[in-house]
Amino acid sequence: MLQNIRNNVQGLVAKVIIAIIIVPFAIFGIESLIGGGGSNDAAKVNGEKISEVELQQAISIQKRQLLAMMGDNIQPNMLEDTALRGPALDALITQHLLQQGAADLKLGVSPQAVDQTILSMAAFQDNGKFSTERYQMLLRNQGYTPAYFKQALQQELVVNQLHSGVVDSDFVTPDELKRVSGLLQQQRTFAYVTIPVASLQEKVSINPSDIQSYYDEHKDQFLSEERIKPEYIELRIEDYFLPVDDAALKAEYDREIADFKPSTERHAAHILIEVNDKRSDEQAKSLIESVRAKAIAGEDFAKLATQYSDDVGSKNTGGDLGSSSGDTFPPIFEQALSQLQVGAVSAPVKSESGYHIIKLLDAQVKEKPTYEQRKADIAIHLQQLKAQPELQKAVERLRDLVFNSEGLTGPAQELKLSLKEGAWIDRKSADPLFGNPKIIAAAFAPEVLKEGNNSEVIELAPDHFVVFRAKQHEVAAPKPLDDVKSTIVATIKQERAALAAKDIAQELSHSLQQGEGLEKLATQRGYMAKVVEKAARGNGASTPELLRAAFSIARPVKDQPLPVDTVALSNGDIALVQLQDVTEDASDSINATQRSALLMQLQQSFGTASFAGLMENLRSHADIKRH
Repeated sequence: MLQNIRNNVQGLVAKVIIAIIIVPFAIFGIESLIGGGGSNDAAKVNGEKISEVELQQAISIQKRQLLAMMGDNIQPNMLEDTALRGPALDALITQHLLQQGAADLKLGVSPQAVDQTILSMAAFQDNGKFSTERYQMLLRNQGYTPAYFKQALQQELVVNQLHSGVVDSDFVTPDELKRVSGLLQQQRTFAYVTIPVASLQEKVSINPSDIQSYYDEHKDQFLSEERIKPEYIELRIEDYFLPVDDAALKAEYDREIADFKPSTERHAAHILIEVNDKRSDEQAKSLIESVRAKAIAGEDFAKLATQYSDDVGSKNTGGDLGSSSGDTFPPIFEQALSQLQVGAVSAPVKSESGYHIIKLLDAQVKEKPTYEQRKADIAIHLQQLKAQPELQKAVERLRDLVFNSEGLTGPAQELKLSLKEGAWIDRKSADPLFGNPKIIAAAFAPEVLKEGNNSEVIELAPDHFVVFRAKQHEVAAPKPLDDVKSTIVATIKQERAALAAKDIAQELSHSLQQGEGLEKLATQRGYMAKVVEKAARGNGASTPELLRAAFSIARPVKDQPLPVDTVALSNGDIALVQLQDVTEDASDSINATQRSALLMQLQQSFGTASFAGLMENLRSHADIKRH
């Protein structure tokens, strides 16, 4: 359908059709296009509908959140509707189940409480006060309307009540605490033998038929990347630069200098001691004063920052905060900084974050620049100002032309632009231009890849645009056997050597069950048995895989062979682990702080498990229909 529009609709006619589409959309919303009279539900939860519109909005919000989190690092396939639809629908079903569960318990939140929550949210505040402009801007950026956001927040607050009610009602008995504490302090002595897989690979023989069979059975593992060779038009603001005469340059320089005010760039470092649940205001102040005393006495400020500072963003760089001209840090911080000599450390300064001591690392006075120093930058600035309108005109004209064109030759000729050809690119391309996630997403979209259409004109930056088409397309296909032969040989050797190592471990295990000793058996095989005495959980005395195996093996039984287990190590080797002894530790060996932390962790774990049980119960008794 889209190709037919491209083929048959031109110029003014195209704009009239688009206007006809836009008017009902603007007045009645998307349902005027997709139909509001019939059934258009994505799912039903106990008879309650989840509309397709609601699902599409959830998908759109997920896309925005993914882009906000990952930026240019995001993989294009992560933004495809097919990838997001399932998770988004699952989340909506869960949300509806929880809302229904809360409603059954007659939980609710008043409109006044919702409004108060919005007013208190830090994200919507400027200088500690609610900002209507910021509120509306952030909602707009996330794809919310105020009404939708309030409804979503009200639902979230109700669900939070349900969650808190379940989680906070759980408790830990003294016996449970004692048992878990004892298990955590338990120590285990074990012996182990490592069977290196690499040494067994040398004995593996592979014939050509093995390689061919593996290739035939695993062709899908040796596919080349689907790729295209793009043909493209690129617009940059530099393309519209015109020479600037000296008079204009001098006039702009004079205007700059008239507004110029000398300033001082101060390079600062600090140490922050927070006031929090574990540290009172008095304790924080006392600690910052003692740290300052050490700095004044000559101890290295950077090392003190690493040791004491609660600012995770700067503590590992010696407390370095960078430079400020007087407007980067909070006013009280800037005031203290401005009074310091280079190398001096301030008295404690209190802010909303806690107590700071500040060190002035360097200070540079920003002098008035000469005309020659500023001439080149001013020329670029003036050229950009004059070129920007011309660039935008060209972009808008290009958008019209490429929409109505079969290819890019016509638009390039009409706008007197260069039609370029790029190198082959795939979804993992690192090409400086075509490796951009926006371009990758467009390049492998069906309308460009399969239908052969031009892409949209893509804005890479306010002064950089590109439009392209797939001049050539190669689908993913199995690579030739000769290209992957070495990989196949290495894989077969690894797999067969690993199986051989497991067989050796099984033979050793069987002999151990007959009463033979591990050290003797290992020596006979050319290996060495090692013993780890009284290992604690996560103490780093052995590799994580060995520790996990040692603590998962059942306790030794009197008059029975010592229990063993086989474990695969992270490097591919196989180890046989024999548990020799279990040493219990008294629960009072942990201090009060550790016991309190353990109690809190158990309560949280029990509460989370209870809420998961509630969720599973709601799901198992629900009538859920996906459409």
